[in-house]
Amino acid sequence: MTCMRLMNLCDRVAIIDNGRIVAIDKPQALKEKVGGKASILIRVKENQTEKALKLLKPYSYTFKDGDIQIFAVDPWKIMPEISNMLLSNNVLAEKIEVLEPTLEDVFVRLTGRKLLEEESK
Repeated sequence: MTCMRLMNLCDRVAIIDNGRIVAIDKPQALKEKVGGKASILIRVKENQTEKALKLLKPYSYTFKDGDIQIFAVDPWKIMPEISNMLLSNNVLAEKIEVLEPTLEDVFVRLTGRKLLEEESK
């Protein structure tokens, strides 16, 4: 069952590790407390990466495998600003999206395992 369907069916979720409840709360509360920070993921044309990184210097970001990831308290609020800044400086983004923590992220952080590992046992 997908996390989206799960959230439509219940208002509280329990994370169980080896038969023991390790967390129980509303899905959104678990994601906020345990899942990690939301971020903006950006990929620009390869020949524009250096220019993009210079423009994004004021933001807290990481760069890995061609992706620029900006961590922010409210990424939805700054995403238009970042998008406009890149565009106004002729940097074309191939991808720009907000990544929010999922219930799978919560499970992994609490148990140290991916959901597929649990299902294969």
